[in-house]
Amino acid sequence: MTKKVLWALVLMFVVVIVLIMNTDKGSVNLIFGTVKAINSIIYLCFVGIGVVVGVLLK
Repeated sequence: MTKKVLWALVLMFVVVIVLIMNTDKGSVNLIFGTVKAINSIIYLCFVGIGVVVGVLLK
């Protein structure tokens, strides 16, 4: 296992822990309105956007 794979697994583990621990509801103000959802879903969307941006910049 390379260092990159090990770091990726550690980061995925941290993200999963954060998503499990945040079950409160929150809202995100966007240009076109407000989105209300569970915080873990909001964080998951931000992580997904970050992964897409990271892949596109690679």
